[in-house]
Order: sequence, then C-alpha cells, then structure tokens
Amino acid sequence: MKILKRYILTEFLRIFLLTTVFLTALSLMVDVVEKADEFINRSVPAGVTITYFLLKIPNIFQQILPVCVLLSVFISLGLLSRNSELTAIRTCGVRLISVFTPLMVFGILASLFVILFGDTLLPLAHKKVVSIERRWLDRHSIAHFGSEGAWFKKDDNIYNIRKLDSSTGVLEGVNIYTLERPFRLVKNTTIKRLVWKEGGWQAEDVTTWYFTENGKVLKEHWATKTIALRSPDELIPFEHSYENMTISELRDYINSLTLDGYDTARYRTELYMRLTLPFANLVMVLIGIPFSLRTGRESGLAAGIVLSIIIGFSYWIVTGIARTLGETGTLPPLVCALFPDVLFLAIGVFMFGYIKE
Repeated sequence: MKILKRYILTEFLRIFLLTTVFLTALSLMVDVVEKADEFINRSVPAGVTITYFLLKIPNIFQQILPVCVLLSVFISLGLLSRNSELTAIRTCGVRLISVFTPLMVFGILASLFVILFGDTLLPLAHKKVVSIERRWLDRHSIAHFGSEGAWFKKDDNIYNIRKLDSSTGVLEGVNIYTLERPFRLVKNTTIKRLVWKEGGWQAEDVTTWYFTENGKVLKEHWATKTIALRSPDELIPFEHSYENMTISELRDYINSLTLDGYDTARYRTELYMRLTLPFANLVMVLIGIPFSLRTGRESGLAAGIVLSIIIGFSYWIVTGIARTLGETGTLPPLVCALFPDVLFLAIGVFMFGYIKE
C-alpha cells in the first residue's frame, strides 16, 4: 500500500511541478509583454528589470496554485485511468479513496503553506516591487497604510484618513496636520465625515486647533465646510492598500476602527478570506478526485482539463460574489468567507459517493 501511495503521489507531484512552472511562466510572460515598453523607455537597467519580474512570481504563484492543483489531479489521475492502472488497483481489492490520501495531505499542507507564504514572503516581495516602481518608473505611492489608516502628504499638510470608500465618495475620521519648517505643527483639523459632492469635498463636523508660536491654542468649529483634497479617483490606489497588510497588521487596523465605532465589514471580510481562501487547494483536491474518476477513460484528458477550467472559474465567481456580500455587510463576513470552500467541499463529498470502489 505504501508503495502504491508513493507512486500516485510521485505521479501527481511530477504533473504538479510541470503545470506550476508552465502557468507561472505563461503569466509572467504576459506581464513582461505588457510592461516591456515602459521599462525600455525609462532605460531601466537589465538587472533591475529581471529582479522586478522575479519579485512578481510569489504573487503569481499564490494566485494560480489552486488551478495548478486541480489540473494536476485531473491529469495525473487521467493518465492512471488511461493506462488502466486504476482498474488494476480496483481488481486487487484496494479501495481507491485510501490510495488518494497522500493527495489530500498535500492539499492540507499546500493550504497551510499559502497562509504562511501570503503573510511573510508575499508582503515583502510587494514592498520591493513598489520600491522599484518608485525609483525607476516614477510611480510615487501617494500614501502609507497602517493600523491608523491611510497617511499621505500634500504641500505642507499631512493627511490621515481612518476609513474611506471611493465608490460612494465618503471619507470618515479625517485628520489634517499643517506644518511649517523645520517641523512645527501649525494647526490640526479633525473631520468626522467628508462627502464628495458636485466636484468637491463637503466636510461635516469640522474642528480646527491653531497652535501659535507663543504656546496658545485656538479653536474653531464648523458644522459644514468645503475642504480641498484629492478626488475619489485619486484615492483609489491606497483604498485597497490594506490588501497588502499582514494578517496581524490587518487585525490591528480592524480593532482600531472598531474601537472608534467605524464599520469594519470590508476589512473583516478580507481578514477571514486570508484564512479561508488558501484552503481552496485542499478543496480542489477533494473535488478533483471524484470528478476525474467520474469522467473516466472515455472522456480523455482534454475533457478533464476543460472541466478543471470550468470548476476553477466557478469557484472564483462564487468567491467574488461572497466577497461582495461580505464587504457590503449584506451577510456576516465570516459566513461569506467560508461559503465558497464549504459549497465546493460539499459538492466534492457528494461526488465521492459515486466513486466505484
């Protein structure tokens, strides 16, 4: 039995390695073609260019891994079926499910690896990519995103935005610090809420403290006021910066917003999906095994590959819908994060009942 399990795992890993390398290289080539002109026009050194695209590999790898797992299950089991090896295993009285346990263990380990990988190497690679873009491609990041929200500088002002939604044009918890050289705080403006109306920001509940050179503090308050700030379209790049936070950073940010009374559905959905989506690798193994055995020899490898693509797209469509429902608060974020895995896992378990032992 051990030899049989080792053989099946070896065949799977061989296909998995080839599939992963091929899809990673294909995705990377598309990225290179799209950005080659920009790198050439800006005379970016070859070493820097190569480093930049190599740093893109971790993100590509994380995105394509579930598809690679599913394809590898279909192809490896399809080859075993075509060569009548699965028939021979059945003839010997061996339960097929038992010999596939190494694939399930692989799915679990791959899922745990993605969680760790996405929380360590991926953010580090992203920071280095952004660093290269700033230096060589003149893509200056307009903000830093941390546990206190977004920070960016414009002229003599430093802006801190606790929560924003560019789609609705609403900012909440805005602080504006006005400085003069060398580094003296002149005034601090706090705004409860900003709404984009008629091409400008209308502020609600505005308070400004003025700090004079002789140490006095003066205060002004407005119920409503027009504030000069970047447009919602310009704020989009750092609206999604929280997606590049580590799990611990995102959790701290959510706790900070919760203490201040802000809605955190969007960020909690992201946090929960960071922990559930990696298990798509295990789900793809569990759903790939019964489907590949169900198609059998008569359908061929081509049908298995097409079915893999259909299942993969279906999974990401369901995930996208669930994410939207969670971010908008229509359903609890935890429920939305768990739903895609639970749904496809249930389909896989259901299909296991049709496996001919």
